[in-house]
Amino acid sequence: MAASKRSAMRVLSPRLQCLRQPTSPVPQQVRCLSARYSNPSKRGFSAAPAQPPTFLDASAGYGDEASGVRVLRDPRVAEEERRQYHFRRMRYAGMGLLTSMAALGLIISNINLDDLEQSAKQKKGGLQMEASDESNAKFQGKEVHVIGAGDGKRIVAQGAGEEVELVETGTSSVPHFPKTIFLPTDPESKGGSGAGPNAPANPGNIENQEEYTLVGLGIRTVMWIQVYVVGLYIRTKDITSLQSKLIHHVNPTASTLVPNEKEDLRKKLLDPAESREIWSKLLEVPGIKTAWRVSPTRNTDFGHLRDGFVTGINKRTQEARQLSQGKDTEYEAEDFGNSIQAFKGIFSGGKAPKGSILIMHRDRKGVLDVLYQPKPDGTGRQEMERLGSVSDERISRLIWLGYLAGDKMNLSPRKVRFVCISDTHNHGPGEGFTLPKGDVLIHAGDLTNQGSYNELKKALDWIAKADYAVKIVVAGNHDLSLDPDYALKYKEGWSVVPGDVEACCQLLASYPGITYLQHSSVTVNPPEHDVSFRVFGSPYSPEHPGQNWAFQYVGGQAEGRWNDIRTDTDVLITHTPPAGHCDESRHWQQGGCPALIQALSKVKPALHICGHCHEGRGAQIVRWNDGPGVVETVQSWEDPGAGNKKQSLLDLTGARGGRSLEIGRETAVVNAAIMSRSWDKGSKAFNKPIVVDVEF
Repeated sequence: MAASKRSAMRVLSPRLQCLRQPTSPVPQQVRCLSARYSNPSKRGFSAAPAQPPTFLDASAGYGDEASGVRVLRDPRVAEEERRQYHFRRMRYAGMGLLTSMAALGLIISNINLDDLEQSAKQKKGGLQMEASDESNAKFQGKEVHVIGAGDGKRIVAQGAGEEVELVETGTSSVPHFPKTIFLPTDPESKGGSGAGPNAPANPGNIENQEEYTLVGLGIRTVMWIQVYVVGLYIRTKDITSLQSKLIHHVNPTASTLVPNEKEDLRKKLLDPAESREIWSKLLEVPGIKTAWRVSPTRNTDFGHLRDGFVTGINKRTQEARQLSQGKDTEYEAEDFGNSIQAFKGIFSGGKAPKGSILIMHRDRKGVLDVLYQPKPDGTGRQEMERLGSVSDERISRLIWLGYLAGDKMNLSPRKVRFVCISDTHNHGPGEGFTLPKGDVLIHAGDLTNQGSYNELKKALDWIAKADYAVKIVVAGNHDLSLDPDYALKYKEGWSVVPGDVEACCQLLASYPGITYLQHSSVTVNPPEHDVSFRVFGSPYSPEHPGQNWAFQYVGGQAEGRWNDIRTDTDVLITHTPPAGHCDESRHWQQGGCPALIQALSKVKPALHICGHCHEGRGAQIVRWNDGPGVVETVQSWEDPGAGNKKQSLLDLTGARGGRSLEIGRETAVVNAAIMSRSWDKGSKAFNKPIVVDVEF
C-alpha cells in the first residue's frame, strides 16, 4: 500500500511543480520571443485594444519575471475580490441617490409658489414679451390697484382726480385695457384719450364726448409673435340695440335668450358663414357706432400696421368674389380702389411705439376716422390726434368683418402656381423651351416677330392647347398688328394696315380660353382653388430713338399711363420692366421705365411679370418703404434650374427652403423672357419659363 501511495504522489508531483519557483532556464522558444521584444531595433508601436477590468493581482504572479510568464491565483480569491468590487459600487450609488433626493427636497422647500402662479398668469396668452413691474403697475401714468378678489375683483387706475376701470389683456407688454373710453361726437374735435366727460384732465367735454364700452378683446399674432392688443368698443347707448338685434337673429319674438338659445347664438357667431351674415347685417348703414382700440405690444410703425389692415381688406374682397361665383361684386368699381388708396394715405409714415394707441372709429354712416396717441404717461402732453378719414363705408366694413367674421376670422392662404413666359418671338413649346405644369399661364408680350396674322395665329394655337386652368396674354412691342394706332403713327415701320389690326383682334376673340389684357384688368378665380385675385395687364413700353414699334410712349406720357393701374391689383403684367429691376439690355443703358417703379411702390402688387429686356431675365423681391418709389431692400433670385434639368422655380410660399412673400409690403418682379439675347440675326438661345408659387 505504501509503495502504491508513493507511486501516486510521484505521478502528481510534476503537476505541482508549477507552484514553485523554477530553477531551470526558460525554454529556448520563450527566450526567442523575449529577445524579440527586448531588442530596441525591432520594436514597434501598436495601440492595444482596451481590456475589461481584471480582478487579478498582476504583482502576485508566479513564474519567471524576466520571461513575462505569470500564473493565476486561486479562482476563489479572484471571485471574492470581484464580489467586493461590485459591493463597493452599489454602496457608492446608494449614497449618491440619497444625496440627490436630499438636494431635491431642499430646492422644493425654497420655491415660492406665489411667483410660479404669477408667472403662469403672465404666460396665459402664449409667448410673452415681458414688461417691467413698474409698467404693469401704472396705466397712462396712473397707479393701478387691485380691489377685491374672485368674481368681485376690480382693477382700477387712479390719479389726477379720476378713476379708470381696467380689464386684463393677458399679455404683460400691454397688461390692461380701459373698460370704457370716451370718443369725440364730432370727428373733427380732439380729445378722447380716455378721460371722462368734464374730468379735471379733460374738462368741458360733456357735449363732444361719448362713452364707449369694451365688449371684446384679443391679441393679434403673426406666427407665434404678438403684434398688438385689440379691443372692440360699442357706444354705450347702442349696446341695447346691438343686443336686441342679436337676440332677434336667433328668436325674432324674444326679448331675452334662454340658455340653449344663447348657445345657439354662440355657435352662429363662431361659424364662418353664419358670422359673416350676422355681422354684415349689423354693419349696415345707418347703424351703430363702434371703434377698435389697437395698442402695439412691440415697437412698430404705421407702415406695418397699414399693410396688415390692407391685407385683411384684400382677403375679405377675395372672399366676396368667391361667394359671387364669378359675378362682379361691389368691390370691382374704380372708386373702391380710390378708397383703398385714400386709406393707405392715412398711414403716411411715422413710428408706433409699444403701448401707443390707435383708434379706428366707425360712425353710423360707416365713415372711418383714425385717431392716434403716443404712449400716454398721464401728463397730458400726448394729445390724441386725428390722422384722417375715409368716407367709403366699404373700407370700415371690411376691416370690421376681418376681425369679427369669416373662417376663423381669417382666410387660409391658397397656393397658386404661375408659369411665366415672355418674348417667345414666334417660337412655341418644343422649339427651344418646354412648358412645365401649373395653374395659370402668363405671357408678358412679344408673341411674334413682326405681328403678322400667321405669326399671331401660330402663337394663339399653342397657347390654347396648353393645359392650364387660366391663360392670360398681353402684347409687346413686336406684336404690331394688335396696336390700333401703329399703322397711323409710323409710316416707315413694318407694312401694317388697319385691316390687319382688325383681323388680328377678331382672331384673338375667337380663342375664348385665352384672356387678353390691353391696359385693362380682370378678376381671376382659378377653378378648384377657392381663391381670387385681380390682374392688370398692359402692353406698353418706353419709346427709344430710331425704333418704331407698337405700344410705345414717350417719357412725358409715362406717369399718366401707369397711374391707370388699379390700386387693388394683386398681379401686374407689363411688357416693360421697371427701371433698375430686371431691365438689363445690350441695346439701352436703361431698359426699364422709371415711372413704372413709382407706380409699383404705390400699388405694391404681389407679382409683377414682365419681359422686353432679354438680358434682364430673372427675378427680384423688392421690399418697399413708405415713400413713393422708395425701395427698402432688393433680394435677387438664384435660378435653381440654371445649367441643369430642374425647373426655374421661384417659391414664395416658404416651402422647399424658400421664403414667403409679405404681400402688401413686398413685390416679386419677374422678367420671364424666353429669348436669352436681344433679337438679331445670330444664333438663338432660350431660357426656361419661370415658375412662381405664391399664396393668396
